[in-house]
Amino acid sequence: MRYICNRSCVYKVVTTYYDKRMNIFTTINIIAFVIFGIIGLTFAIKNRKDFNGLIQLQINRQTMTGFTIMMFISGLIMAIAFAINMEMGLLEIESRKNAFILIKNIPSELINAVGEEFMIRAFVFIGILVVLDNKLFALILSSIIFCFLHNPDSIISIISYFLAGLMYGVAFLGLRSIWAPIGLHFGWNYFQGIVFGFPVSSQVSDGYLLLVIEDNAIWNGGSTGPEGSILGIVGRLLIITSIGLITYVFSKKISSKQFLKLSNKW
Repeated sequence: MRYICNRSCVYKVVTTYYDKRMNIFTTINIIAFVIFGIIGLTFAIKNRKDFNGLIQLQINRQTMTGFTIMMFISGLIMAIAFAINMEMGLLEIESRKNAFILIKNIPSELINAVGEEFMIRAFVFIGILVVLDNKLFALILSSIIFCFLHNPDSIISIISYFLAGLMYGVAFLGLRSIWAPIGLHFGWNYFQGIVFGFPVSSQVSDGYLLLVIEDNAIWNGGSTGPEGSILGIVGRLLIITSIGLITYVFSKKISSKQFLKLSNKW
């Protein structure tokens, strides 16, 4: 008696294998997140008098300029994504809510951005830096950790979330302040979900616009949102490039003697 495995069977085997591998990788990722996060948090507590300077948490003209520029760049990218999808007929505005919702959701989105950026950039990144003393490696490893904490379910979303980690990390290193990735993160989620009504990380948004979205992996990511699309990947790459240009042009004005100076502090 022969067992015949058709296409459906092969797909099931491949999917099961992929899921098992992802579960193992996710577990390792969580362990790395916890270990480096604890090291970073311990470092922050031990050096609490200098920690504000190490991540440039203080509010001043330079840090708030970085926050604002990053917020508007991410908003611009989302506006372009929205316009492209509307032009292609992939979106339909079903209804609009009270415009007050645009103000109402600012605190929750800001808290979310601050929380994630402190966990990854202020604690995990610095935890890796304390152990390995290499900013490039810390940038890459923290981006991988960030990526898999978001439970990506496709190759596109894996690439997109990894680039998101790079995007926020490059903003942190390039503009030399934790406020830069906070502004970028806040702007990305706020404009994506609250202003334009796209899903954010597969979560339905309580946004101003209620959209009917024609699922398209290239242009909008369907139920995942633009960050699960090829267009979202391009948007992240454009933001990383923009940060590089800003850093290069204004390098003399972006300065901080204390930023990430970890030597002899552990």
